[in-house]
Amino acid sequence: MGLDSGVTPETAKVLVVGAGGIGCELLKNLVDLDVIELSNLNRQFLFRRQHIGQAKAKVAAEAVKSMVPDANITPYWANIKDTTQFPFSFFRTFDVVLNALDNLDARRYVNNMCLSASVPLVESGTSGYLGQCSVILPCDSECFDCTPKEKPKTFPVCTIRTTPSSLVHCIVWAKEYLMTNLLGPPTEDALPEDEALLESLKRETEAFVAIRDMGHANSVLYSRKVFSKVFFDDITSLVSLTELWENRDPPTPLSIDFDSVEEFDMRQADDHQIWTLSSWIAVFRSSIEILCKRAFANNSFTEIYFDKDDEDVMSFVAAAANIRAHIFGIPLASHFSLKSMAGNIIPAIATTNAIVAGMIVLQALNILNREKARCVTAFLTYGVRRGTLFACERYLPPNQDCATCQVDRAIASLDPTKTTLGLFLDSITDAYNSIRGVNIAKRECTVLEGTRMLYDEDFADNAERLLSELDCGDSRFIRVDFWDANVPLLVVIDKSDKVQFSFTSERQNRKRKHMAEDIGKDTNDDLSKEVNDDIDEDITQPPTKMARLLIADEDVVVV
Repeated sequence: MGLDSGVTPETAKVLVVGAGGIGCELLKNLVDLDVIELSNLNRQFLFRRQHIGQAKAKVAAEAVKSMVPDANITPYWANIKDTTQFPFSFFRTFDVVLNALDNLDARRYVNNMCLSASVPLVESGTSGYLGQCSVILPCDSECFDCTPKEKPKTFPVCTIRTTPSSLVHCIVWAKEYLMTNLLGPPTEDALPEDEALLESLKRETEAFVAIRDMGHANSVLYSRKVFSKVFFDDITSLVSLTELWENRDPPTPLSIDFDSVEEFDMRQADDHQIWTLSSWIAVFRSSIEILCKRAFANNSFTEIYFDKDDEDVMSFVAAAANIRAHIFGIPLASHFSLKSMAGNIIPAIATTNAIVAGMIVLQALNILNREKARCVTAFLTYGVRRGTLFACERYLPPNQDCATCQVDRAIASLDPTKTTLGLFLDSITDAYNSIRGVNIAKRECTVLEGTRMLYDEDFADNAERLLSELDCGDSRFIRVDFWDANVPLLVVIDKSDKVQFSFTSERQNRKRKHMAEDIGKDTNDDLSKEVNDDIDEDITQPPTKMARLLIADEDVVVV
């Protein structure tokens, strides 16, 4: 790599976020919230059976230290979004951040932190045989949010509640409708505009609340009431709506005596096999009774949320989905298949993870060696052309319409327990005027923290309140929209005893045609030859669908 200048891997401080399939290949400092499951062992090779239930970051660090005793590794078992343990100042200490995450929210969070900290980020993802890694250089390249992400697929309420035609519909019903009404807070997402349907949903919610109250006293009676309501009473009501079944087969209400159902130990069964209806009823009975006891363990109701790794929750959702599928004449599925669909899991291929991890390391070396011209977005392709595995393209400049990176950014070093919002605004305005050479009037702005308004001309009461009183403490982002400025200013709070403001980036107004001036006009041709002599110009840009597939939300990224 010609490591003759810049920071070498031996001296660099690197943050790897995630210790799963890709993260196992990338170790320096580890941050991971996950624990090890049996299903991880086939593709995450630092883990063994005796490690099941332990923190991935801790076990991965120990495994690498056993192979390289001199390695300086600090593992963390925590949520990367925990600003108490990982404040903004934490990110500023690293030379490069390597993302090996499996969910959209955390990726966007790390992207935002790195942009403000001016720390390069290497983003990655795999999906089956496909993989990619891309370099995010603050101000110079596209950020993670510059590329639109596909939204999770949604289904009409009426389809889920009344006329399911596929197993996915039954899973969504069990996960988003039944479990939410029984064990979690009622959701207000995607409420129907039809007043009759909305009124029907309200009545359903009231009925579930009545059953929920029963669970405090008797979990057995609770399970029977739930089964009777959702699989017999509600289905009987649907059958009575004859106009719904003119062009489709009606469902069959299911009435069964729980006492006649034999016990079924799913832990001893093969979860790849399709179990009998009786077995699923037994699983439904046992799982809902366990969840009921958990919800009312402290003599008060505690909400339980869906988690694919919660065995009780997953058993309940899988059983409810399969029983409903049987009622509507939909083929049943195995527990393994249901978990994959409910948890939006794409099967992982260990070799793909290893290859992408190698791609990440190469890009990280380019960054550490300050060879920006060699940084690319690299795709691991499949079936594009025989003998061709990689497609590379120059990294693109920031998307001029991106709401995340097309803002001015600043760091406010101050003590939020001693600084009022008004003093903060006056100070940041003075600093902005000095840096930009403009003359913007003080407090002629709108101030937001997330979607919460903190200050406006007609909402100035907060000006005398401390930032800490407004829940704007360390590592919080405050957006200031100056009325006389063209772009917003995004300020991150970096708790400090000294008051200081520094501007980390300016909105880039360069067009794509100027990109060659920054990375070299001929570099990409040489690099392509180094990666694969057979790469043609017409395949260096992979299909848009592939690009979106690898960086979208949990439903398409390897878990």
